[in-house]
This record gives sequence, C-alpha cells and structure tokens, in this order.
Amino acid sequence: MRAVALRVLAENGFEARSKPADEEAARLEDHVTPSKDVRDMREVAWSSIDNETSRDLDQIEALEETKGGGAKIFVGIADVDAFVRTGTALDKHASRNTTSLYTGTDIFPMLPERLSTDLTSLLPDRDRYAVVTEVIVDGEGNVTSGDVYRAVVRNHQREPGRRVGRHRLLRRLGSEREQSRRRLRHDADARSPDPRRRRDGVSPHARREGADWHVQHQHRRADDGGR
Repeated sequence: MRAVALRVLAENGFEARSKPADEEAARLEDHVTPSKDVRDMREVAWSSIDNETSRDLDQIEALEETKGGGAKIFVGIADVDAFVRTGTALDKHASRNTTSLYTGTDIFPMLPERLSTDLTSLLPDRDRYAVVTEVIVDGEGNVTSGDVYRAVVRNHQREPGRRVGRHRLLRRLGSEREQSRRRLRHDADARSPDPRRRRDGVSPHARREGADWHVQHQHRRADDGGR
C-alpha cells in the first residue's frame, strides 16, 4: 500500500522526501528564546485540542477573563517561518508540496519530521515559536480590539477532541435540563390553587426570578457608575 501511495503522489507532483531538505532540517537547533520582537507568553494557560496520537500540533488556544464579563482570547499558530527561510531547500520542498497528506497507510508531511513533529509542532511542555492572534471582547460579546504578533509559547495541556466534545455535550444537556425544570416549576406554580404558592397573582418562582434580576441589575448599575 505504501508503494502505491508513493507512486500516486509522484504522479501528482508531490515530493514525499527531499534529501537536501532532510539534511537542512537535521542541522536546525532546538533553541527557542524570546527577543525584542518575540514576546514571552509561556506563562499563559495555553492548551490544544488534538487526537492523543497526533504529533503535528499546529494550533493552541487560551482565554483570560477581563473586567465587566469580557475576555481576552488568544489563538497561537506554529511559526514555521522561524526556521524555514526563503530560498532554502526546506522552503523549496514545502513550496512544491504546499500541504501535508494523510493517507490510509502513512502521513506524508509538507516538511521533514524534524520540523513537522518537533521544532514547529506545539507539543505539550515544549517552548515553541508561534504567531499569536489576540482578540478582546466585552461582556456583550463585541470585539473591541485585536492584535497579531510573534511569541514564544508553551502548550500546558492537550485535550483529546473526543473528550472536549463530550464535555460540551454534557454542559449543553445540563443547561437544557435546568431550563426544562424551571419551566415545569413555573407552570406548576401558575396552575396551583393554593394561595400559599401564589400571592397577588404572581407565583413564588416568578417572584424569585424577578428578585434575582433586580439584584443583578443593581450590581451592574453599580459597576457602571450608577448609569
């Protein structure tokens, strides 16, 4: 099967291996340090969502809460350009292939494995170069500012996609169940002939929700300076 895959790749102009590129990659040093133009963001709580067996990790994410219910969102993409210079054998090899190919038998990376699964892979607990996109949103979800810059990052945790998907599903189901319980309580209060469950035509459940809203509204006004 591998021989067939290699033949098909060659017929379509894909260069599975390049000796000059391999030799160039082997000489690269794993030396990653911040500088004047490269921020040190290794302490940010970066994480990635990837399969447990994946070795070519190209993206990490992080989020920091800000005042007023907003957030600062970071997305880091592996900075291949930090190692692959224009006109080099590695650059020519990548320009010819333009992408990595995942077949049923093998993975044929755009760049030699020294880069694709090591120096430019955002592996956990490794210092790596990344291009970071920073987006700031307010409490209403509106984007207020953004920036793009280079940084040294460190992936602190890798989460398998299946586990993340299950966690999101459970959160969604939990929220739907809570909404369903609230509707049932509200309907029961509304239909009850018991005066202890109703006062002035308003059910206790509705009164509690109104009180909660009033308290939250007062806190929000206080945070906004009384406006």
